[in-house]
Amino acid sequence: MPDWREAREKVLDQYRRFTETFDETKGKAEGERLRYRSPDGLVTVVVDGTGTVRSITLAPGTLGGAHPGRLGASVMNAVNAAGRAANARLTRKLAEKQR
Repeated sequence: MPDWREAREKVLDQYRRFTETFDETKGKAEGERLRYRSPDGLVTVVVDGTGTVRSITLAPGTLGGAHPGRLGASVMNAVNAAGRAANARLTRKLAEKQR
């Protein structure tokens, strides 16, 4: 087999292994749950291991007392922080499996 064909097969094999590892890791991560509470305590967000939002809970009395702009910022900050944490965790797991 010519060198280019061997090189192509090697690259394709690496790609297949990575895809299998990614799919397996992502599948497991979808079953995980990460919880993040906003610093002001108004919002709790739960995401799965891929960063998909699974629930948003507001602290009791939040709707009646919080300014809409402040509440919106708290929700977005909590969602973004939870998503970043999940992404970092998934990236670490993938990196560990590639070693």
